[in-house]
Amino acid sequence: MPIRAKLTDEGISAHMYNAMALQDRMLGFLWFGSFQQGFFTDEYLEIGQEFAINWRSC
Repeated sequence: MPIRAKLTDEGISAHMYNAMALQDRMLGFLWFGSFQQGFFTDEYLEIGQEFAINWRSC
């Protein structure tokens, strides 16, 4: 993935992304990065997934 490679080149060592869709149509991805290895916990993943699913109501 070109985005992941660019983040890694810039020193980002932890990545998390969530797909964003509307009905059956893929709109894109919500990307997060951290310089700290292992930064993203299951809790962060859950929050990201909730946002990606419910972004239309924000």
